[in-house]
Amino acid sequence: FGAATGGRYSDNIFSNESETITTQKAAFLGLTYTPFEALELQAGVRYTQLESEFAGTSTGIYGVPGVTRRNSSAEPVTPRFSAKYTFSPDTMVYATAAQGFRLGGTNGPVTSACVGRIPYPTNAPIPYDSDQLWSYELGLKTKALSNRVAFSGSVYRIDWKEMQQYIVLINGACYAALALNLGSPVSQGVELEGLDLEIDASEDDESHPLQ
Repeated sequence: FGAATGGRYSDNIFSNESETITTQKAAFLGLTYTPFEALELQAGVRYTQLESEFAGTSTGIYGVPGVTRRNSSAEPVTPRFSAKYTFSPDTMVYATAAQGFRLGGTNGPVTSACVGRIPYPTNAPIPYDSDQLWSYELGLKTKALSNRVAFSGSVYRIDWKEMQQYIVLINGACYAALALNLGSPVSQGVELEGLDLEIDASEDDESHPLQ
């Protein structure tokens, strides 16, 4: 749609262009220890170098003049631990604990109509922080009747910190699709599978500043 500005007619209300270049280098070290035949212990660690380069610009009546450039970088060290105990060739239990990490970045420009209508004071490209999590799982796997019947079950828990979530905000002339850090949710539940029966029960406890 067009609009009249300063006695002239413009058919460009808002348009934006942005580019993000991300580079990653990683190294991983893993160790396995078997104190006795039935028990296997594993520990690993991953070291990652992350870099992100953002450049964005927008034009039109609600555009932001100029080019915005932002760089993000991080060097996370994320461990992983696991244990597996084998009761028999058909039955085993396991436990895992692992850390995850995602690099932050920058959203593309939003319209100037969003100023004061989203939780940021400017319509310049909005950055978002890195997030991370710890995940835990305890499970059982078993087979019977010459492998014709299989069953597996597990309980899990995921603890997020400053979780990145993608949302769409529409408020009057303001339209914005953004990645934001929205709280530190906890997800936990039970998963069962076997005998043609699948059950997935979970519980989420989330606290979002926009609610």
